[in-house]
Amino acid sequence: MDKKTKSILLIITTVIMLAIIGLIIWMVAEQGSDDGIVEETVEGDVSPGADEVDVKSAEVANTSDNAEDTAVVDPVEEASERPERNLLPLENLIRDSDTTFSFSYDGIGHSCIEDLAETTQNGPLVLLLHGYGQSAEMIRSTTHFEEAANPLGYSVVYVTGATDPADPTSSTGWNAGNGIGINKDTDMLCALASYLQEEYGFDKNRCYAAGFSNGAFMNHRLAVEAGDVFSAVVSVAGMMPAMIWDEKDMLTPISVFQVSGEKDDLIPKNSDGSAKYSTNPAIEDVLDQYKTVDGLTEEETTELEMGSTLTKYSSPESKQQVWHLFIKGGHHGWPSLQINKVDTNALIMEFLETQK
Repeated sequence: MDKKTKSILLIITTVIMLAIIGLIIWMVAEQGSDDGIVEETVEGDVSPGADEVDVKSAEVANTSDNAEDTAVVDPVEEASERPERNLLPLENLIRDSDTTFSFSYDGIGHSCIEDLAETTQNGPLVLLLHGYGQSAEMIRSTTHFEEAANPLGYSVVYVTGATDPADPTSSTGWNAGNGIGINKDTDMLCALASYLQEEYGFDKNRCYAAGFSNGAFMNHRLAVEAGDVFSAVVSVAGMMPAMIWDEKDMLTPISVFQVSGEKDDLIPKNSDGSAKYSTNPAIEDVLDQYKTVDGLTEEETTELEMGSTLTKYSSPESKQQVWHLFIKGGHHGWPSLQINKVDTNALIMEFLETQK
């Protein structure tokens, strides 16, 4: 083989290797990985175990539909009919302790940690979902949301996601619609809520879901696909995947609390232009869609410390509300008093209290 041929083969091999590396990077970005800490610490980033959970930045692009739905519509008439939900029973349910249990749904195993209020009968329930690569134990130890919820009568159940059979490289997480997942997580969470309601007598009209990152992505999916089960969702550092945005006509009235960091690269925004480079919708367009479906006409913005803002959308004719907490200088994390001068847990509880 002459020198020229060897050079050509070397160039071809190099191009192929670069293409493979690029594909791997793209697949990791699409999963919205939450399993690492930002390598270079910047203001607002913290280490594992602190109140704010940070992850490796992953560039997620976003496109948005034109904001054309400005008129208030009748959400019942406009919403597309949801597919009939045929839930399977929870299987292999094992009580590991007074506060932990495990089960499987459709052959996929999960574990939970319960932090129950003093009284559960006719009380509210919050399912809390962790980020990608995390667990119920991790999100509980970093947020301790139960410390804010239990005194107000709210029971909290932290749920561990699962790896996905469709992706052998996957870690624990949720089939939020932003990957190739096949786990039936919407049905599983609905079935889990139903089991807990039967077990403890929770109020079915006060069933809520909160989550961080991939868990927050999942909550946007629940808002669209399971608004008949969850009457409010909380998304901390979450966005709505494009596949779920395509289902937005199924939306029925639901209350939503979105927490967005100004410097969070995982959340496409119109405000910084990142939405132009993404396949996922801008968070502003997502919130506009919720507001339109809920028929919200009033807006109130409060300036918080360090330049953060809390905007509340409501209407005298609607029980639903949409809140947007925008963290000035915030990264991909659960904002804390120590770093962001914002008590996220307290604000979530204030939001949920409006849903009584």
